[in-house]
Amino acid sequence: MLRSGIVGDTQRAETRTTRPASGGLSVTAALPSIRPAGSQTLYCWPQVGCLQRLQVSYYLLKTGKKHYQRTFHLHSTDPAAELPTLHKNSQKTADQHDWSEVPNGTPSEDILQLWRDAEAVCFDVDSTLCQDESIDELARFLGVADAVAELTTRAMEGGMEFKEALAMRLDLMKPSEGDLKRYLLQHPPKITTGIPALVAELQSSGKAVFLISGGFRQIIDPIAEILEIPASHVYANRLLFNEDGDYAGFDETEFTCRSGGKPRAVARIKSEHAYSHMVMIGDGATDLEAKTQGAVELFIGYGGVAFRPKIAEAADWYVCSMQPLISALE
Repeated sequence: MLRSGIVGDTQRAETRTTRPASGGLSVTAALPSIRPAGSQTLYCWPQVGCLQRLQVSYYLLKTGKKHYQRTFHLHSTDPAAELPTLHKNSQKTADQHDWSEVPNGTPSEDILQLWRDAEAVCFDVDSTLCQDESIDELARFLGVADAVAELTTRAMEGGMEFKEALAMRLDLMKPSEGDLKRYLLQHPPKITTGIPALVAELQSSGKAVFLISGGFRQIIDPIAEILEIPASHVYANRLLFNEDGDYAGFDETEFTCRSGGKPRAVARIKSEHAYSHMVMIGDGATDLEAKTQGAVELFIGYGGVAFRPKIAEAADWYVCSMQPLISALE
């Protein structure tokens, strides 16, 4: 049985399976990599016990309107085994679909010109450049996922300063140098579809690419190397280890270890390179701060992994895949 659930505005997933009057099996699925931005996805198998046809309907969360429906033909009785193929086909559908009803989904000519005129583009990493959240994945690898998630929730609800929350989570995880090496070996980067092509297009057109993240350099540097982004263009937190390789804290001089760090990192980049037109691309509030605090001229929100209504409404341009950004440069 394919395990699934629902994802709403809170991004909280739970399993819910129902049997319609027609006898079919309907599942509302929590699969962020398949679910287009701002949508809820309904997966329906018409016949129980004969799972050969998967019907996929996409609903816009904001309006409840069905955007489109696709039918995928499965070749086994185990739908979960075919999810990688379903992911690719569904993502291609999302890339080609008109998401104009998503807030700020259709850019004006002025926005498009700002995008084309950018001298440098800064990417968030977790849930933007990559499809996962590295601190959550590392916590899961270390067996403390639930405790770290609970601490994250408490920190968010209590308005805790980012640096304090980071320190508390890392103290709970205590990742050693050996832990980190094993994690990297067992968890190859999940680079978002379209990112390699977009980064290559930006670089070939003379635009500098930077990565700005609250994640860890030890995880992000290998990704930068894959994408041929200079290590000097990475702004992220650095884990520290003692001589025995045990966890010894984090580098408190890094911009992104504290609240408001991303705008400060962008400001440093702009000052050092004398850029006048910069763009920030990301999925969350800390990425949006780069625009609201005046560090960049254009903020592009990304909802291909996690749709956040407030970010969509505040963004200059909101996309659910990287293809619109690539197409606008061609």
